[in-house]
Amino acid sequence: MTGMPADIRVLRRDVVPDRRRTAHPEPYAAARRDRYRRAFGDRLRLSDIRVHLARLEPGAATSQRPWHMREGELVMVLENEAGRVCDESETAMPAGRGIGFLREGVANAHRLVHRGEVAALVREVATRRPDIDEVPYPDIGLRCRPGRRFVPRDGTPWERP
Repeated sequence: MTGMPADIRVLRRDVVPDRRRTAHPEPYAAARRDRYRRAFGDRLRLSDIRVHLARLEPGAATSQRPWHMREGELVMVLENEAGRVCDESETAMPAGRGIGFLREGVANAHRLVHRGEVAALVREVATRRPDIDEVPYPDIGLRCRPGRRFVPRDGTPWERP
């Protein structure tokens, strides 16, 4: 068998480092302190797809609660359980359960919160359109404008507390 074609890349999970960083400004980044992500899409140079493996320690959340105007998203719990928090309710998502969030402005802010005692493992796959996506965060009164710029809901420039 010969080597892989040049347009195919193979990657092992253990060679992609865990990252704790977040684009959220303080004080809103705190919700993600115990969330670690491995960015497979970045490592594989997938320019239009985000693929993350997220580890949520007890009490951690995937994000503040956003909804995307131009990006679709799939989230699947791989190990343990997380709670899906949407506008209408919180629902337990055990391992093996996934959920899709539609793009094109379906206004249902969402996130996963891990309330268990052992870390949960979550796969996140989404379209990647930061150049046109606008992301409201209704719980904290922020919007992420195209280009990943955070502004208060009224559009005034962001001033960190």
